[in-house]
Amino acid sequence: LVAPRLAWADIKLGQEQRADELIASLIKARPQDPKPWFLFGAAALRQAAESNDAARDVVLGWSKTLKLSPRFVGYDRLDARTMRKEIDQQRTKLKNLTQQALDTRERALTGAQPSTAAAAPIEPQAAPPQPQATPAPVAAQPQAAPIVPTPTPTPSPTPRAPAAPKVAALNLMVMQALVAQDARAARVKLQRALTTWAPSGLVPAVKGAPSAQLSDWMTAFELMWKHEMERPKVGPAMRALAARPDADASVLARAARFSARQLQDPALTKDLVLRVKSKDPALYKSLSLSKLTTSEN
Repeated sequence: LVAPRLAWADIKLGQEQRADELIASLIKARPQDPKPWFLFGAAALRQAAESNDAARDVVLGWSKTLKLSPRFVGYDRLDARTMRKEIDQQRTKLKNLTQQALDTRERALTGAQPSTAAAAPIEPQAAPPQPQATPAPVAAQPQAAPIVPTPTPTPSPTPRAPAAPKVAALNLMVMQALVAQDARAARVKLQRALTTWAPSGLVPAVKGAPSAQLSDWMTAFELMWKHEMERPKVGPAMRALAARPDADASVLARAARFSARQLQDPALTKDLVLRVKSKDPALYKSLSLSKLTTSEN
């Protein structure tokens, strides 16, 4: 469906109000669908470091997601393991968070009424069973000693190659940098993520990244641009991302806005806008991307 993808694009583009309105309507319309709850938690994560209410919403949104679908994998490959880790971190922060508070918040979002079902009557307990006489023990008969087979040595297991890192790990590191409480802390977290994920430089990392990781790299570029010392690295890497034919429409839309407003590259902006229009006309229209190619932009 288009609506959840639009909400995710709004989250990534920083359109908080529009994302919140769309997600709220999705939750009311489909309260048993895990996807709106996933979006609700993801939208709240950006403010969770500064707001206890947002931290509570992360717990509610992602707990509800996993309750409805224990193996749920969201956009950008954010998986159940990553969500559980974030839920635990937010619960640790909110030491006084109760299930009643979460239930109250959920009812406010869904419009559901609190349960008024009467308590089930207590059934009378049956009388305890009377003790029965224990028969006298029968003398044990001698048995032959069991034959123990000679153990066969098992070959040592073949060492396995280390598993490829999950896309969600980069996403989480970038999101943590995004919600850091101050610019210095954000830069430290971001540089740690880049050291892990781009040891040979940004351009080779972006060229070789899985397509599902491109949204995370866009977030990284947006964060890097806030620090002037990082800006020279961003332009070439962003153009490498924009050249990827497998980039989806939401990534290209973010790249178009970044090209227009930060890189100020009209030719690149126009190319990106046309690619979004070709890949996803509904997204192109909803984000009013045509305005990026007008003279005043």
